Amino acid sequence: MNKFYKLSIITVLVLIVFTLGGCSALNNSLLDNTDTGQLVLSVADAPAELQSVNVAIDEILVHNATTEEWITLEDFESDEYENGSKEVNLLDYQLDELAIADKQIPEGDYNQIRLILDGEKEKEGSGPPILTNSTIEYVKDGNEESENIFVPSEKLIINAENNDHEFNAFRVSEDGVTRIVLDFDVSSLKRQIDGTTNKPTIILEPTAIDVVNDSITSSIVGEIVLEDSISSDIDLIETEVNIEIVDNEDSVVKSTSSIINDPETAGQFKLRGIEKGEYTIKASVEVDSVSYSAEKNIEISSEDIDDPSPKNIGEITLTEVTQ
Repeated sequence: MNKFYKLSIITVLVLIVFTLGGCSALNNSLLDNTDTGQLVLSVADAPAELQSVNVAIDEILVHNATTEEWITLEDFESDEYENGSKEVNLLDYQLDELAIADKQIPEGDYNQIRLILDGEKEKEGSGPPILTNSTIEYVKDGNEESENIFVPSEKLIINAENNDHEFNAFRVSEDGVTRIVLDFDVSSLKRQIDGTTNKPTIILEPTAIDVVNDSITSSIVGEIVLEDSISSDIDLIETEVNIEIVDNEDSVVKSTSSIINDPETAGQFKLRGIEKGEYTIKASVEVDSVSYSAEKNIEISSEDIDDPSPKNIGEITLTEVTQ
């Protein structure tokens, strides 16, 4: 081989090494320079007359609306998680939230959330529903029952098309903190147990999950109490008090209930995802064919939204409804 060919080969090799090294450096530079923000994703639950709702989560992903990429927030593969999944009893988080993912991700709009629950994997031609290792425990006709929860698909995807709570997207801003709460409405499971739906199995639908952006809304906490003159005359243990928050046009914005089972949390409630504005809290219950109700006017300010703590509106006193 003459000197010219040797020189040419060496030159090509140097160029290849330089190019590969340059690409590596460029990719690292792009990664380092990607604007990111912090996303904290939590779960919570609205009260329901159930013993437990144990959800086993394998993986959590979010979908970037611009890049069309799915980003894994948490796969629960570290040693602290048994069997590679996170198990949560949702009923433990009626008045609080449990953070299950906390990660820096690229800034941008995210329009879908995917929960992969521990359980069967979809097989070709099998079709939904999919059996999971999540369970629900309840009492029916005096008997304690336990059943597995099904999902419409192995991948439980929450987006604008399959959500009843007007979820479109949330934004992760550069160097900011976005707090998202998946607020499960397990009363939808209770209705299936009671036979008010035609489903042969207990199915957790995406419509039962409210995506609450805690970064741009506020939460409200309070306590339902009885007027002193009637408190000794009725027993509200295991009684469900209905609670609604309505706007100035008397449209229901959010609703929940307070089930008085534990004396330490008797009458306490929490409403999540309330935007800035003026509202009325309405509470009602019927005991022994007698109706009781209460109302309280409140205002959610910009300061309330900036404060990560919920707004405590104190007590709401139920009085007998006179005909």
